[in-house]
Amino acid sequence: LGAASPTRFYGGGARYSQNLINLTLDRAFEVLSGAHFAAGLEHRREAYRLVSGDVASYTLAGAQGFPGFNPPTPVDVDRHAISAILDGELSLAEGLDLGLAGRYEDYSDFGDKASGKASVFWRPAHLVALRATVSTGIRAPSLQQQFFSTVTSQINAGQLQNVGTFAVNDPISIALGASPLKAEASTSYSGGVVVTPGRGLTFSLDLFQVDIDDRIALSENLQGAAVTAILRANGVTNAAAARFFTNAAATRTKGWEATLRWDGPVGPDARLAVTFGYGAFDTDVRRQATNPVLPASPLLGPGSIDLTTDGQPRNKALLNAELTWAGWRFVGDLTRFGAYRTTSPLGGANQVIAGTTSLDLSVAYRLRD
Repeated sequence: LGAASPTRFYGGGARYSQNLINLTLDRAFEVLSGAHFAAGLEHRREAYRLVSGDVASYTLAGAQGFPGFNPPTPVDVDRHAISAILDGELSLAEGLDLGLAGRYEDYSDFGDKASGKASVFWRPAHLVALRATVSTGIRAPSLQQQFFSTVTSQINAGQLQNVGTFAVNDPISIALGASPLKAEASTSYSGGVVVTPGRGLTFSLDLFQVDIDDRIALSENLQGAAVTAILRANGVTNAAAARFFTNAAATRTKGWEATLRWDGPVGPDARLAVTFGYGAFDTDVRRQATNPVLPASPLLGPGSIDLTTDGQPRNKALLNAELTWAGWRFVGDLTRFGAYRTTSPLGGANQVIAGTTSLDLSVAYRLRD
């Protein structure tokens, strides 16, 4: 805007709200020893709105670093979902417990979905217990994933460029290969052992696997002559690359978690509990979606796949200590997160961020019983 350019801009913003109302009833039944039943209903309403920035914030290349919000069509959307749950637990015999749960959801924009869980807990001996669970899950695309739209300045392939993120239903996204988002579906398996040798010690080890189909992610930055032509044909002159949310891949996460806990008295009216835990996790992409319009432009490139599989720490260790004495309660949590990958601020290959440690301390005093 030259000499007439302002130095302050209103870039607009995003507004999101969620309202919940639910009711859950549960009770145990004396007729069946160890039987427990619960049922619940929930209504959830979500609303999402993008507020446009002032004209100067998005004119031409827009305000430096973050051009203001200027969605091609106004974004002011909402949806509601109604869900119902049933949960039952039954102790068939001493040391043998079975669990079964189900959830039904009806979305105003994604139809109805059902998921369930079955579990078993068996203590064949006093010192050892075994547990296993299998479950399914459903997650509908969020309103943000469906309708978010903006242009930002980014380092892309080593160059500073404006990259447009377009809503899935935007004509630009559709012309570049976007299709309506589907709900993510997951299947999870877990099994473990709990050992209680006595003297306040408890050890547990659990293995798990989570398969997610139609996992939602941001597409690769699509660019080139064909992309530029589509952007220009739709009146976009302030972006050199484009991306959108897509059901890009199917992933599998495997891992294990172990905990060792000691709980016992340490003096008159004082008790100490110490827990050490460690978990390791690994995610792989099993299948990858192809771009139906531009096959030569993958929806997920090597960099995006790298972030999908290693964008979260691959291991985590924790140490928790809780001391209760008279009316006092002291708690300390020390957590060590492993390394992970993130986008390099200078472009090129993703960079590895070293692990970090957090410490949380709390103290409480009970004034009266």
